[in-house]
Amino acid sequence: MQDFKDRADELVENFISFNMPVPPRFDGLSVIELDITMSSTSWSLLRDYLSELDLLEKQDWISFRGNMHLLHDLAMSWRDKVKERIVAGQANAVMLHLSTQLERIKAAAATLKYCHGKDFKDEHWSALLQGKLGLRKEVRLESLTVGHFVTTLDKVLEPAFLGFVKELQAQAQGEVLVRDALQELTVWSQTAELSLVEYKEQGRKSMLVKDWGRMFLDLGDKQSLLSSLKESQFYRAFESIGKWSNKAYAYPTLSEIRRKLRQ
Repeated sequence: MQDFKDRADELVENFISFNMPVPPRFDGLSVIELDITMSSTSWSLLRDYLSELDLLEKQDWISFRGNMHLLHDLAMSWRDKVKERIVAGQANAVMLHLSTQLERIKAAAATLKYCHGKDFKDEHWSALLQGKLGLRKEVRLESLTVGHFVTTLDKVLEPAFLGFVKELQAQAQGEVLVRDALQELTVWSQTAELSLVEYKEQGRKSMLVKDWGRMFLDLGDKQSLLSSLKESQFYRAFESIGKWSNKAYAYPTLSEIRRKLRQ
């Protein structure tokens, strides 16, 4: 473009040097120069955006998921820049493309917050990453980056995807409750002890169970807990619930103990 401008200036000077009455006009050059300048500015803006996005994509998901707002902030910040140029009459294919991409990033950010995965186990991550997003099987939480989600935006933005991750999150949270309850049972079974007291009668010593009523009340509470766990839609993932149930119902209930004592 500069070569054309220099040549045009030279031609005008030659006309003047030869005292020619009407020097040539090159109005088209200014139009072309403006178009080139706008295109160059647009591509430079796109380059800067991609560079900033690339830095974000390289972040590991474990660290990034606590700062999920950064993705939304990126989209909003660059959307304002693009909007300013479009309002200023600098709309072109590059700006329209960038505007579309920013809207996609903004929409995805609202969905990705449900992919936080705080309560996810390996099976949940596998269902999300390989089952839903179609990522390679070697991609796990430890190697997951923001870029994996950005490169699969088409799937993330599918209407069914939001419902899927919400359900997956609910499942993971429900299983946490079941897992905590089973842990409570395990701890109780390992720490609960019978309190014994020495009893003497006619010169004989016997060890009697102290507070046995409280112990059987505790057993009743644990049985009730197991019953509620079995009613949970998430209990099928825990085989140990069935084992605990078999153990729990092997014990006589407090009413059965009292009945036998009366007999």
